[in-house]
Amino acid sequence: MNTPIKISIIIPVYNTEKYLTKCFDSILNQTFKEMEVIIVNDCSTDESKKIILNYLDLFTSAIFIDIDSNIGPGASKNRGTQIATGNYLTFIDSDDWIDKDFLEKLVDEIKFSQPDIICTGINHVNILQTSRLQYSVK
Repeated sequence: MNTPIKISIIIPVYNTEKYLTKCFDSILNQTFKEMEVIIVNDCSTDESKKIILNYLDLFTSAIFIDIDSNIGPGASKNRGTQIATGNYLTFIDSDDWIDKDFLEKLVDEIKFSQPDIICTGINHVNILQTSRLQYSVK
C-alpha cells in the first residue's frame, strides 16, 4: 500500500468532564501522528466544552463541532463522519482512552491486510468510587 494513511478520530462528547482529559491525552501521546481529530460536543451541560476548547490548539489537526441541542452519540458520530478527510475512521468515546501505539498498530494492520474494517479488542476498567467501606467479621 503506497497511499499515505491518515486516520480521522471522531469523538462524541456529552457530559464527560471527569474523563475527557485522559481521553485527549491518550490521543495526543500517540506514536502515529497522521491524524485529524473531530470533536463533536453534543450539548454538554458540564465543563466538557471548556476542556475541549483548552485542548483544541494542542492537536495538530482538530475540528470542533458544537451542537446546540442533544442529538445522541450515534448522530454525533455521523456528524463527524460527514466532514472527516482521513482515508480511515476510528471512533473513541470521550470516557475512553487508547494505548499510545493504538493507531500505529491499526496502520500496521491496514498496510498488511488492506481491510475495509478492523475490529479491535477492549479492556474494561471498572472504577468504583465509594465514600465508605463496609467490613464484616465472620
